[in-house]
Amino acid sequence: MIYIVHGNNYASSRRLILNQQKKLATENKLELNIKDITPGKLTDMIGSFDIFGNAPFIILNITDAKSVTLEKYIATLENIPAKSTLILISAKKIRSTSKFLKGAKLCGAKILLNDVLMKSNIFKFVEALFSKKRTQTYSELSQLVKEKNDPFYILSMIYFGLRSKTSKYSHQKRMKLYEELYKIEKQVKTGGLTPNLALTFAIEKVLTSTDTR
Repeated sequence: MIYIVHGNNYASSRRLILNQQKKLATENKLELNIKDITPGKLTDMIGSFDIFGNAPFIILNITDAKSVTLEKYIATLENIPAKSTLILISAKKIRSTSKFLKGAKLCGAKILLNDVLMKSNIFKFVEALFSKKRTQTYSELSQLVKEKNDPFYILSMIYFGLRSKTSKYSHQKRMKLYEELYKIEKQVKTGGLTPNLALTFAIEKVLTSTDTR
């Protein structure tokens, strides 16, 4: 599958990529810059599966590429294996009249434009959560949900917060929280919980934890 994710809201574009990686449950990710790879080399890489038969998941940054350069990659897009994933990301908006964009569409690429800056702030949410500010936590969560941030992405940032806030918990309590959050995540993957309900459970586990320093 081919995705072209572009626009000024780079943070939102990165979230979309993370969510897609999680949905595919792949660890076979490779990030490249277009200035460091030729169309031929990219064709070889996107068609190379690992020894276990896992398809590649390649993110190609095309932010600084000129239109004439991008057009050279259209032939590569025509030969992407069905199971492979190629995501081309640009921190700038690509003009709708671009020959590259038109060519990519003919190759079946999904075009995702993130050009509106969002009001939500995932880091404010994480900070409020681990500071035990319940009202602010749910206020920030409400904004994140309103702007359609994926629950899996928010859950991943709770893990990030737990790794970062080492001064908040003893090692024993932190490991206990990891265990509890893992159980919640496992229930989601096995269909025992919906992602949104799992997110609420995870938040409550952190808010009601008591072994803070």
